[in-house]
Amino acid sequence: MYLDTMNTRMLIESSSKNFDLPVNVIRFTSPANTRAATIPKNTNYKLQHKYVVGENKLQVFIDDILLCLGTEFNEIGTKGEESDIIQFIDWDIGKERNLEYIIIGKDYLTLSVNGNKVAKVDNNIDLSIPTKTSDLINNSGFVTGSGRVANADSADRLSHTLTIQKNGTTVKTFDGSTNVTANITVPTKLTDLTGIANLISSGDDSIQDIRIISQASYDVLDKSKVSNGTVYLVY
Repeated sequence: MYLDTMNTRMLIESSSKNFDLPVNVIRFTSPANTRAATIPKNTNYKLQHKYVVGENKLQVFIDDILLCLGTEFNEIGTKGEESDIIQFIDWDIGKERNLEYIIIGKDYLTLSVNGNKVAKVDNNIDLSIPTKTSDLINNSGFVTGSGRVANADSADRLSHTLTIQKNGTTVKTFDGSTNVTANITVPTKLTDLTGIANLISSGDDSIQDIRIISQASYDVLDKSKVSNGTVYLVY
């Protein structure tokens, strides 16, 4: 019969100390006359659970009497390591005896990174977190120096093309494959424009006088007498 009680507050008596705190407890009972044979003295007896040797967390009972470690039973194994073996010192445990043991544990925190267990701790732990790219494994071919990427010439272009137009006429297109310069000339003088036959200019682009005149009046106008800086708007 198994009875596992996790995180239960209880007072567990030990030959050397008391545990008065929430702990993990495993309790196993082998009732009288349920074992096939007597457990011989001074021979290894395998428990159903593991305990840590030397931590004084294993309590063994015969007929509800707590046995003394070192005089009535021994823990078998290396101190500080897990074991599931004990020996009864100089006395046989008959199958008619009720055998019970309690393993007092503690809450452990298991830490895993990417599914791999890295630590089982009950106190403090210091995880090494990468803070530099040189701490990482470069398995993607990123440039780590001043050299060129090996497949730069076949790098993906922009998924869309930028088209630059001037008055509806395409001047340049750009898809990211190379440097492109689009030079669009912007008029800065009247003489840069077309369709200005009906405008009178001073020649140096300085306008001082703007006049509105009909087409008939403009046609008979003595344009040689028009002063510099005068502009006629013809309607």
